[in-house]
Amino acid sequence: MGRTRRRYEYILNWKACNINIGIRDFGLTLDLTPTEIRGIPVNADPALRIWRFASMGMQPAVNFVQKFNPTKNTFEWEEQPEQYDFFQEIARSAYADMLHDFDRNQKYERALALAIKKVQGRGEKAVVLDIGTGTGLLSMMAVRHGADTVYACEAFEPMAKCASQVIKRNGCAEKIKLIPKRSTDLQVGPGKDMDTRANILVTEVYDTELIGEGAIETFNHAHEFLLEDGCQVIPHAAEIYAMVVDCPTVDKWNVIQPVKLPDGPEISFPESISKCSGVPSVHDLQLSELNPNLFTPISSPLKVFDFNYTEHNQRTPDYRRSLLNFQSEASGKCGAVFTWWLLIMDPEGEIVITMQPEWWNKGNEKFSPTWKDHWMQCAYYLPEPCVTTKGQNLVIEAFHDEFSLWYQINPVTERTQEVLNHEVATLERPICECGVHTTLSRSRIGMLNDDKRNSLFISVLQKYIRSGESVCLVLSEGSLLPLFAACMGAKKVFVLEEHRHSAHVMKQIVHFNGLDNIVTVIHKKPDQVTQADLNDLKVNIVIGDPFFHSSILPWNNLYFWYAKEALRWSFEKDIKIIPSKAYLKGIAVEFQDLHHIKAPVNVVKSCDDNNCGYDIQDFDNLVLRASDLTDHRIDAQPLWEYKGRGLSEEINLATIDLTQPQIIAHHDPVPFQKFLSPPNGIALWMDWQLDEDIIVANGPLAASQERLSAPVQLNWDMNLKQGVFFTRRNDVLDTTNIDVKYIVNSGDVDIWVVTKTWDEDKKEYIVKRT
Repeated sequence: MGRTRRRYEYILNWKACNINIGIRDFGLTLDLTPTEIRGIPVNADPALRIWRFASMGMQPAVNFVQKFNPTKNTFEWEEQPEQYDFFQEIARSAYADMLHDFDRNQKYERALALAIKKVQGRGEKAVVLDIGTGTGLLSMMAVRHGADTVYACEAFEPMAKCASQVIKRNGCAEKIKLIPKRSTDLQVGPGKDMDTRANILVTEVYDTELIGEGAIETFNHAHEFLLEDGCQVIPHAAEIYAMVVDCPTVDKWNVIQPVKLPDGPEISFPESISKCSGVPSVHDLQLSELNPNLFTPISSPLKVFDFNYTEHNQRTPDYRRSLLNFQSEASGKCGAVFTWWLLIMDPEGEIVITMQPEWWNKGNEKFSPTWKDHWMQCAYYLPEPCVTTKGQNLVIEAFHDEFSLWYQINPVTERTQEVLNHEVATLERPICECGVHTTLSRSRIGMLNDDKRNSLFISVLQKYIRSGESVCLVLSEGSLLPLFAACMGAKKVFVLEEHRHSAHVMKQIVHFNGLDNIVTVIHKKPDQVTQADLNDLKVNIVIGDPFFHSSILPWNNLYFWYAKEALRWSFEKDIKIIPSKAYLKGIAVEFQDLHHIKAPVNVVKSCDDNNCGYDIQDFDNLVLRASDLTDHRIDAQPLWEYKGRGLSEEINLATIDLTQPQIIAHHDPVPFQKFLSPPNGIALWMDWQLDEDIIVANGPLAASQERLSAPVQLNWDMNLKQGVFFTRRNDVLDTTNIDVKYIVNSGDVDIWVVTKTWDEDKKEYIVKRT
């Protein structure tokens, strides 16, 4: 329900980072005797079962769950409660930032109120169907505005149970019939799920692409089987807009570009890579945070598709193609298409939810965008970019299937227009055939194109590579370092690529640059490498970015140390290890909006009146406690996309000597304290010291002041994700420390909020550590 795809890229991998948490009281307020507690059946609701065991002083049955540890790049067994997967699924259902979205909430409520008034004004009872009710919020809005009957369907059983509690808490249980089914499974008729068809539909089944959650089939099915002719639908309609741009920054996330070495050759890439269409998936971004100076609009926003959700007899096709002619507004390369959508909530078009970026707002208050993370804007990369001049006539082809969008741009000629106007003209959805885009993340491709970053590694290699003598071992995946080293005169370069596809891509690039006789790609784990794999040579330089495909959080790249130690037997005595040190650093942050993705909602606001909220604390309690049991409390986030102010100095939390046979780090937690104001998050990252002179710094781009006297707006590298620890409401006071510790044996980071409050009765400070 809105959670974007980028989040899912690593959500499924959070198993790798979970910490052991004891059994928690899941907050069920039950007044039961010990006999009644023992009488709770074994097959009861899982939350009730864990509560039963905890209340009896017993541990519930447990499972041993195999989890991937990305820092060690190994699978490990951990003991977890029997229903661990169940609670993890509940935690995944969190969409707090959407419930915090006042703009969305109040516009849905306004549109519902108008629809109910319109239906009742023509002498009919208002029968509302809420598809994908979630917490039951939209259904409760319908009740508040006088709906006669409300049907709410929710297929995810734990959320349906939660919605039932929320609806009851808000006094709406008698007016709402909750149906734990998908809308496509609903039956209409006396004694069935719905007694009659509905004359009002309200739903929110959208994602960043608008159609990625199956909205087309949801509306088509509803009109055919669940709704009356002449019904009111909220939203009434939707429109998708496309802006063609020349944006070198965005291009660098999609195409690996040649690298010219100082006084040396240029590292280049075969056409199969440089002209690959890329992956078909959308690149969702907070485009409002992309500086307009970084791109040139080739077109104004063009409406490429519209969807009329209210028209009862107009089925939306699963596949459509749209053609629009336009004149180029500037000279440049048409390389990407920025895309967003808007929802027209009512037939009159007075209530609009827009996803347009802030920099495109032209002062029309109705179309003024507000921050959202459950929906974003996005970029699509063109399969065949074209160069244009200002005033040239171009045509954009836009396509969509049931779940996705894609585009193509062409100059308008007599021949192209004839081809494009042909009824059967189609463009297959772009697919990566080179392997780069399916192996490397977009941010990793951006790192490979970062000239400043590359120059640091080139500089350190120039200092230590001895022509014809150096034998290098590269411990990074999807890296250009083996090519740098080979072109600088290394005698031999070995690179470990544990990922099969990454090894294949690296071999392609090595061969294209004519370096097969110098660079050997080894597709093995470090502990599987033999002396024969290294041609019986001894390694005298070990180097890494470091980057590994399995890494989620910045410190997961300390796998470099584990891989290096597994191969220590192959090193010369005077081995040079680059990087030599790693620094775990952090800064206290006041996020403008990002903290809402984790913050409890408590009361959903949909108008300015403080008395008009909806109490959803049952949802908060369920999700927060499930999250405590299954989630790591540190998220990976690309912080360049989110506004935030620094409230402390940068703090070095751990210094790790990568040259030693054992990881040495601080054993005591390092406290954050003396905040300028209470933060709502801690940002964490790793800096890598290549040698005594060169450091790859990955923290805020503006150097922190030695003594921070005022909050500072933070800017971050656009190719990196940072770790973020979110404090919870009332966690942090002026008398709070936030302790951070690197755990050597697990390769993880742990955080505690330590609050000191004065107890007037006891006349002493009470220290709470959570």
